[in-house]
Amino acid sequence: MDLRLQQPVAIIQRLCKPETNVTTANVNGMLDDLLTCLNNAQNQTDGLHTLTTICYELTSINALKLLDNEHIMQHELFITLGRTLEMLLTKATFIPMTKHDEQCFYETSNLIANLCLYTKKPATCSCNDAHDELNLNYEQAINEISYATIFLTNSFLNKLARILSDDLSANDYEPYHVKYKVIGRLLCLCTELNNINHSVLIDPVVQCLRSDYYLHAYKTIDLRQPIINPKQRFFIYQCPRFIRLRSNERNDEVSNSLCDFVLGYSQQIFEQHLPIALESEAIATRTNKKKKIFKSKPGAKLQALGWHIELLNHIALTPTSRIHFITGMLVFSYLPDLIAAYEITSAKMLGYFQ
Repeated sequence: MDLRLQQPVAIIQRLCKPETNVTTANVNGMLDDLLTCLNNAQNQTDGLHTLTTICYELTSINALKLLDNEHIMQHELFITLGRTLEMLLTKATFIPMTKHDEQCFYETSNLIANLCLYTKKPATCSCNDAHDELNLNYEQAINEISYATIFLTNSFLNKLARILSDDLSANDYEPYHVKYKVIGRLLCLCTELNNINHSVLIDPVVQCLRSDYYLHAYKTIDLRQPIINPKQRFFIYQCPRFIRLRSNERNDEVSNSLCDFVLGYSQQIFEQHLPIALESEAIATRTNKKKKIFKSKPGAKLQALGWHIELLNHIALTPTSRIHFITGMLVFSYLPDLIAAYEITSAKMLGYFQ
């Protein structure tokens, strides 16, 4: 191990022990030491390398338990962490990233996602208002603080929106590129959390779904591919899921803007995938040591087709978009197969995962 990283790793290993007697004061002291190690980096590359190691080591369930404290949340180390991720988001949008950039991009986003999803909601307390005529007890949020409020600021969301609209909807990268992994992770994080400004991301996500990369993701799914790759997952699962769950206030508008595109894609998607979905056998089969054939879990094709049908269903539930489904001869000709595919897909998925 790099000698410069021995001290921060040793500090974090104390935090990650299953049983530890460290107090909040101890944890703050350790975070102070980690920040000192980070500030003592000789240059930006060394600083990114150190922060990458810190984030990797801190992503431990035992460490996350100790960090779930409103006083610890406000430590300067986490402010630095958030600013670094925002800087890397901007860099990823406009200029090529170095290997150290990509590694730090991946690990900082991973730690931030874990901190936001693992830790509890902002604290509230009950207060008694002496000036209230009825002297009623009421609950009032006071100094709400959480990792989500620290990291998912308007500045962060605007930068995330920018990389979606200016980069991923317009530029093509190899299937396992770090951008698909990180931006997909951050988009999933934003989908899961309630108290953030989702509206900033709606139009950029729509741009991704209206791009050719959505259809291309379906075209590149292999018959026996066990799982989808990060690029496919981003376009055919993470983006549609965000729209389905977080575009409620603009549901009609968003559905209308997607309708023609999604219906246009459907013909090619169904031509490629429906014959397989309608087969009675499993998507893939394997043989054991005795050469006996047995069914595997649903492959990526069946899973991906289910996601497209979910998006179609979401758009069709919007009254102003439903007319496209009723009058569109393209979709009407596929309607019987579409219904059958939806029923078979649902039955297969339910059977495999019960």
